[in-house]
Amino acid sequence: MFETQVKEFVHSARKVGAEPVLCTFATSHTKKNLPDVPGEVTDFLFRYNVYLSLSGWFETITRFNQTLKRVADEEHIRLVDLDLVVSGHPEYFRDFVHFPLKGTRRWQKPSMRGFRPSSSKVRQRNIERALENLVNFNSVEFSAFFVCVLVLYTVVFYRERWRDVLLLAASYFFYMSWNWKYAGLLAFSTIVDYSVGLVRHGNNGLERGRTS
Repeated sequence: MFETQVKEFVHSARKVGAEPVLCTFATSHTKKNLPDVPGEVTDFLFRYNVYLSLSGWFETITRFNQTLKRVADEEHIRLVDLDLVVSGHPEYFRDFVHFPLKGTRRWQKPSMRGFRPSSSKVRQRNIERALENLVNFNSVEFSAFFVCVLVLYTVVFYRERWRDVLLLAASYFFYMSWNWKYAGLLAFSTIVDYSVGLVRHGNNGLERGRTS
């Protein structure tokens, strides 16, 4: 799942003429100095996820970085390996993941070598390409789409099931016209939301039955 999302980011960046860059995740401590992890770091981790053990956290981060490195190799793109430069050195961190000025200077010079800033013309061209893929609400295409949906909605207004199907189909068409890959995400969201609604509706019915 994560690898797929990273590759989609890479391909989306290339579509608009940008050069994608991946960056590994750096932490103040690693599995190698696991016994030395202070209590405040442990509290910080469990504040955001109580389901993973301390070793589980580090294993997840390791797999996370391995995925980034693999995608960088397969896609032939630059990787800023913060994990290699500063992970396991608490003196370069303010907490588990954030850098003070000392930590920033430590990774900045070796990691940023070889980067060349884009010219203003290149940046402008990339921005224009990105804007072309965005939905323009005052375009002729969107106006035609809106009118069609409005007319159909008026026709099926008194048929609740058809009305819901129309709005769902129009939503899918709208988002897929921008990027069809989001259809899976929309389908997942639809199933989850609908299932939660059914459960809540059933629970409300049980509560009403009990009170009556």
